[in-house]
Amino acid sequence: RCPEREVTLLMMGSPVPLANEKALASSQEEISALRAAPAPQLQMLRVQRRYLLSGTSSGLVQFWDADRKECLDTFPGHTQRVQCVSGDFQNRRGLSGSSDGTLRMWDLDSGLCVETLHDYSGEFNCMSVDWGARCALGGLTNGTLAMWDLDRRACVLALHGGHHGPVQCVAADWGSRRALSGSTDGAVMLWDLELGTRIPMQGHMVWVADLQIDPDSRFAVSGSIDGMLRVWDFRAHKCVRTVRGEWGDVKALTVEWATGRVLTAAAGNQLKLWELGGARLAAVLPSPIGNARRDMTCVAANWDAQRAVAGSASGDLSLWNLDTFECVEAWKAHDREINCVYLA
Repeated sequence: RCPEREVTLLMMGSPVPLANEKALASSQEEISALRAAPAPQLQMLRVQRRYLLSGTSSGLVQFWDADRKECLDTFPGHTQRVQCVSGDFQNRRGLSGSSDGTLRMWDLDSGLCVETLHDYSGEFNCMSVDWGARCALGGLTNGTLAMWDLDRRACVLALHGGHHGPVQCVAADWGSRRALSGSTDGAVMLWDLELGTRIPMQGHMVWVADLQIDPDSRFAVSGSIDGMLRVWDFRAHKCVRTVRGEWGDVKALTVEWATGRVLTAAAGNQLKLWELGGARLAAVLPSPIGNARRDMTCVAANWDAQRAVAGSASGDLSLWNLDTFECVEAWKAHDREINCVYLA
């Protein structure tokens, strides 16, 4: 209001009456100084939560905040053991495969199963997922591999005749449309996903437990339950290095390709760290909880963050610092065996 020379400035919603021109001039100087000052800036601190999916022999999928040891949700639906899990945490989706012959897609926010894919020819043991292309390659107990279009909810490719036993592990190089599979028959097969053809890669004599392909599509590492780690030249189709361990040293594995280190889930409720370059065992990491007569059954790692998570036959989960080789957290997750884990 401006009767005569009285002026009211509204600052931050509160009226400040200025009775004369001198007061007005003084306030104008203060306002000019405020305008000249740099504007305050808001900074957002984004805390990256470490999410984890696990699958149990009771048929449950569990969604965890690994740092807090907090189970955020439990997803019932499978009628038999969950053998494999994968997650797209950015889009809040999870995928699980089970011995009941189904793949189930989960909404991680609502906890609801939004897709169920049935394979009536066998049970799912393992899978490799391309979340960008929305497809999954599953390994089945009848020795076949099946590729699923997750949007169409349809099997678009079936690969037969390669294995004489259940497919225990599979890794896909989606860029080159090739995949590796390992079986209880000891065979490793290289598949062309466009042509449906296969090339046997000889080396293992017994059950192939797990395998991974490097991001540059040059090498692969496989491990068998007799403790053998084999490095494969992905292009020459041959084994170029063998690391020998003991029976039970390899139940599952994860590879840090930049350094040539391999972390395996092993018998005796422990993890083992291997160096491929020196072909040697570098460290043994026993779990601080659980029964030493029970096995570590699965392992997954975020090598950029130097963190790994492992599950055991005792139903325990443990989070590890791979810089210090220390167990950061360990907790009883379930009263049944943890079969598979996936770490963000």
